[in-house]
Amino acid sequence: MGALLVAGFHIWGGRVSGGVDVFFVISGFLITGSLYRELQKSRTIDILAFWGRIAKRIAPMAYLILALTLLAALLWLPQTRQAGFLAEAFYSAVHLENLKLMRSPVDYLAREEAPSPVQQFWALSLQVQFYAVWPFLLLTTAFAAKHLRAAGGLLIAVLAAVLLASLAYSVVETARDPAPAYFDPLARVWEFALGGLLATVLPRLTLPPVVRGLAGWTGLLLVVSCGFVLPKSAAFQAMPPCGRPSARPWY
Repeated sequence: MGALLVAGFHIWGGRVSGGVDVFFVISGFLITGSLYRELQKSRTIDILAFWGRIAKRIAPMAYLILALTLLAALLWLPQTRQAGFLAEAFYSAVHLENLKLMRSPVDYLAREEAPSPVQQFWALSLQVQFYAVWPFLLLTTAFAAKHLRAAGGLLIAVLAAVLLASLAYSVVETARDPAPAYFDPLARVWEFALGGLLATVLPRLTLPPVVRGLAGWTGLLLVVSCGFVLPKSAAFQAMPPCGRPSARPWY
């Protein structure tokens, strides 16, 4: 769904889609729910097996696209740009492209300069970083819950704390310097935590079918409405120390 929103609104429609944000929330919902069920069933998480499943699902297509992009760049990209591209291709291959872009603030939608052919790998890099650390968060919470005898609500409290801390950090850093904040995993983890919080809380709720259906359609309407309400020019704005305004598009 996130990819369809980006393609439909951000690329072709000239609007803000919210697609990447939706993608992160859904990832948090699915992965947290899966890990939490495994934790409840076996009282542990097989992290290597989890990473293996993720790699099997993501790696083939991701590395195929990266290899084809690398080949095309070596054939057609001007030599003056190839050195920089190869560096970004390496960071994309090891899922650190977002951290590379944090150190090299860019306007993701700038038209004055051609973006890197692999710049879009920043979102996948951030997602893989989430997959790398999230099982340890759940295992640590489960360990603490065992000793505190508060397994029921502790995970909800931890996820809520992560959400609030990351969201506060995102607001502060975006206002201070939006360019690196856009790619910062600490400023994005609240979206994964929101999905995880929903995955943990919703099974505890008993809602009438009518309420569930109404909530589902309302959520879908709110998500899709971003593409109609917010123009592509919508951006977070800040004033850097040098006095020149900078902006980071939000989609």
